Amino acid sequence: MRIGIDFTHNLGHSGIGTYSRELAKSMAVQSPGDEIHILTRFKKAQLFAVTFESIANVQVREEFPNMMMLGENLMPLTKKIRSAIWKRESRKNDVVHFTDPHPMYFCSGLPNAVSTIHDIIPLYNKAYSGIDPSKLKLFKTHRIIRESRQIIVPSNFVKDELRSFLPESNGKISVIYEAAKSLYKKKMADRSIIRLYGVHDDKPFYLYVGRIEKRKNMEKMLQAFRMMPEPLRRDTGFVLICNGSEREVNDLHRLVDDLGLSGSVFHLQGVPDEHLVHFYNEALALLFVSFSEGFGLPLVEAMSCGCPSIISNISSLPEVANGSALLADPSSVEQISHCMCSIYEDSSLRDELSRKALNEVRRFSWDIAARETLDVYRKAIQ
Repeated sequence: MRIGIDFTHNLGHSGIGTYSRELAKSMAVQSPGDEIHILTRFKKAQLFAVTFESIANVQVREEFPNMMMLGENLMPLTKKIRSAIWKRESRKNDVVHFTDPHPMYFCSGLPNAVSTIHDIIPLYNKAYSGIDPSKLKLFKTHRIIRESRQIIVPSNFVKDELRSFLPESNGKISVIYEAAKSLYKKKMADRSIIRLYGVHDDKPFYLYVGRIEKRKNMEKMLQAFRMMPEPLRRDTGFVLICNGSEREVNDLHRLVDDLGLSGSVFHLQGVPDEHLVHFYNEALALLFVSFSEGFGLPLVEAMSCGCPSIISNISSLPEVANGSALLADPSSVEQISHCMCSIYEDSSLRDELSRKALNEVRRFSWDIAARETLDVYRKAIQ
């Protein structure tokens, strides 16, 4: 097969960036007879030099203009140019894979498109208590479903959501689990690396990894930490590794101050994978009690390191953990705090959760994901 893979979106440390790189690399290694074309924006090829430079059947091609190439006023014209390029690539490749469905919002009529829908969180209402049907048209979800030959989702939870709200997706969906990078594994943490980030007191700490977003439920996690009995809270810390806008960061710091936690909470940004693995290996537990997740990559990273986790009892997270984490109602500060206390006080519980996590995480592998994705491509071109 000749395969074109969309790399036009943000490919920094985002989950979609990790997914795109790790999947393409594993597919190329597993199937050297296939040609894989990484289709990216102008002047972006250097971003992938290290990842793909030694893989003979991968070509990185700068095919697409930046959306702001002609300025904001002429963005509709730029969208038309991009659409024309995608149609050309569709003719040149056996299959084109949109690893983020956003480009399909303004590109239609491709006969061989495969789309990965990581979640349908943009369709939720403001309280994240359910799907808002009025948003289906706004995000053009129906068209993406209709025009994709096959659809990949990262969990049965997302599959069930799509089938409930978009029945035209029936028969097109394949669940393919994502995975952590190979460097995430159980090892002796280097506390000196953790100290580089100002976490100096060597206390045990809880950990959150993700973005600063309302659905991530950071306010209730911090309130739960505040609710812990004073002796326990005094002897622990809470490390938040999360990026956000300047306003979001300021709001987070204000919340920490208002709760009287400024001496116990450490907010870090821009921590690379090579350092993050030490935080996972040192933490008492990962707190990941989101209101909604399509998969939950930080949970899988923590599981790969044998880090116990406290997670939501809703969305995809129980499916991913499969009994290897403590579950809490994300709307209940009391439940979250109780789980935090249990983790701190019971070393045998921590050991049991660590052991279960390391066993369960074997289900998640980029080699497995690559093999299953290649099978989806073959179904798409039959």
